[in-house]
Amino acid sequence: MGACLGSFFGVISNRLAKDGVIVLNDRSHCQNCCKNILPQDLIPILSYIFLRGKCRFCGSKIHVKHLIFEIVGFGLGMGTFAFFNTNIYFVIILFTGVFTLYLNALTDIEE
Repeated sequence: MGACLGSFFGVISNRLAKDGVIVLNDRSHCQNCCKNILPQDLIPILSYIFLRGKCRFCGSKIHVKHLIFEIVGFGLGMGTFAFFNTNIYFVIILFTGVFTLYLNALTDIEE
């Protein structure tokens, strides 16, 4: 869950920095060839490793920052759950707060 949110927030911060708006109805696509990324290529961390950091269609390099965003998201999710797993409601609230701060940090990094 954390890696998925890390990936999603990485895309949001990238789109905010690039276009100034968040477009949620636009599918993920290669920045070079503009082809839509296949569903099996949207699995956080594993897809980057299996595709060797390149687009399936044109072979252009995918920036390593996307992998880093996913790994950090995974770590934040696991850390939040591991240290504060006493009450599920508290974990959900804390998880939401942690990932809100993470999105803010990613947006600042992209700008």
